[in-house]
Amino acid sequence: MRDVARDLYGGFAVETHPWQSGRISASVGREWREANRDAAAEAERLWTRLCAEPADQRVYLVGFSLGSLVALRAVQGRGAEAEARVSGICLMGAAVPASYSFAGFPRLRRGVLNYYSPTIDGTLKRLFTVEEGLQAAGQVGFHEGFEGGPAVNLRVHKAHKLFGGYDQVARVIAQIVAHWEGKAGPRGLRHQEKEDDWRGEVFWDEVYRRGPLLVQRWRVGLRWGGFRLVERHGASVRRIVTSDHVGPLLEQLDRLYQAPA
Repeated sequence: MRDVARDLYGGFAVETHPWQSGRISASVGREWREANRDAAAEAERLWTRLCAEPADQRVYLVGFSLGSLVALRAVQGRGAEAEARVSGICLMGAAVPASYSFAGFPRLRRGVLNYYSPTIDGTLKRLFTVEEGLQAAGQVGFHEGFEGGPAVNLRVHKAHKLFGGYDQVARVIAQIVAHWEGKAGPRGLRHQEKEDDWRGEVFWDEVYRRGPLLVQRWRVGLRWGGFRLVERHGASVRRIVTSDHVGPLLEQLDRLYQAPA
C-alpha cells in the first residue's frame, strides 16, 4: 500500500497499527481463544489512538485476518464520533463470523469492503470453522452483506497470507482510497481486454461494486492482469470498458451509477 501511495499518487500516509495477536498453530483451541481476547483489547487501544489524531484527518482502517475484528470492534457502538473520525473500513480474509452483527455500527461514509476467498483460503475453513463452529466472513462473506448491512462482499481468489496472497488486494485498496480522496492517478481506458495474453484458467477477482456495476481484475496462474468494469444482472455480464488501473474505472463507475436511467 505504501508503494502505491508513493509511486502512483504522490504520497498519503499509510501507517501500521502494531499489535501481537500471537501465533496460532493448526492444533489450535487455547491459542485461538487467547487471540480473540487480544483482539477485543486491541480494539480499545486502536480507538484510543484514533481519538488522538487531528479531528479533521480522514482515516481508513484496513484489517487482515484477526485484525479485521480489531478494526470492526474499534468503531462499533461509537456512533457519530466514529463517523467523524473513520471514513471507511476494508477487510481481507476476515477471521470474523459471517453472522457478525452490525447492530449499532456507525454509518461510515464509505462503509465496509469485505474481500473474501471461498475457494482457496483453506486456513479459515480448517481453523476458524473448527474453533468457532461458524463460517468466517473471510471465507463466505458477511451474511448481512451488501443487501441490508454496511458491508459489501467482494469475492477474490486468495490464500490466507498477506504476502503472495492478499498483498495484491492491499495495493488495489490503496488505489480505491486514493479515488475516494480525489487524488489523480494513472489514466487510460480501452474497450478490449488483451485476451491474447490469457493462457490457462482465468480467475476474476471482484474489486469494487455499486449496484449492478462491478470492477474486476483478472489473474492467470501467478500472473496478474488488468481491470474491467462490467454490469452484472444474475448470470448475465456485460463488459463496459477496461483499464490497466483501477482509478479510471472507478470514475466511470461513479458517472454511470449516478446517471439517470
